[in-house]
Amino acid sequence: MSAINLKTYLSMRVEAIEEAFSCFLVHRPETDKIQTVLQELQSALNELSPEQQEPGVKQFLTMAGTMKNHSRLQLLFSLLESLLKALENVIEYIFNRNACLLPGYFIVNEVQKGYPDNKTWPHWKLANLLSSFVESFRPTAQMVSIIGHSKMLPVVEHSGYANHLINSWKLDPTTLKFSLKGNLPYEKSLLEPQTGLLRWVLEQPYSRDMVCSMLGLQKQHKQRCVALEEQLVELMILAMERSEAETAPVEGEDMTNSHWLWLHLSSQLIYFVLFQFATFPNIVMALHDKVNHEDNV
Repeated sequence: MSAINLKTYLSMRVEAIEEAFSCFLVHRPETDKIQTVLQELQSALNELSPEQQEPGVKQFLTMAGTMKNHSRLQLLFSLLESLLKALENVIEYIFNRNACLLPGYFIVNEVQKGYPDNKTWPHWKLANLLSSFVESFRPTAQMVSIIGHSKMLPVVEHSGYANHLINSWKLDPTTLKFSLKGNLPYEKSLLEPQTGLLRWVLEQPYSRDMVCSMLGLQKQHKQRCVALEEQLVELMILAMERSEAETAPVEGEDMTNSHWLWLHLSSQLIYFVLFQFATFPNIVMALHDKVNHEDNV
């Protein structure tokens, strides 16, 4: 039987009792019957507490699964679909900027907090609505961020006249992520830890003040920065590798590049340990673990 004939057959099919008393029954339009049953189902679910509603829906589905009559089964599922659709319409109305119920930024902020990876949406029916709404803020995120910021490197200066530019390189001292404005759909590269940026600045001469400004470290506050310790250890490992690759200078020649790098790192280490931004024992233990790991590999 074709799909069209089957649909026609189901629409024409009646119950045996209806056929027997067809001369005595007053037939109502199908839409009126569905609307009446839908209202009864809504009333039954509204009387339940929020904790009971989910088991109630599961019980409804269990009952529908045992139904043998195809027309009744189709009716039950259409009723349930009308309820999942009512919820979808409410959310669409809330998200509608022309309705002016909530500022769009408040909505996208809540969506970003609940689903930061923009993948595991609450339900597939809402996935397109949520993803489209978040994507509509992509131009706003570009307006308040620097394009290619994660690929840029600052010019490190020993003087303080460029301090007003440091705000562009502010990093969270714990995660080493950029301090971005608002919870917007920024480019993925801007949301990642900027370990390479901090390491590059640490390698530069006269970079102590800039490192402190980037991480928000103040001399009067004894604030240990674990991320800073980790990058100092990484630079020491790099200096070891460079020292092993270089040959010793002959008499009369200048010092090797790795020698100047060691002098610079020792100066940086003394400064940050002195103001307790880093702890020497922890650096030694981390360096020991790192060297052991490299040897075992």
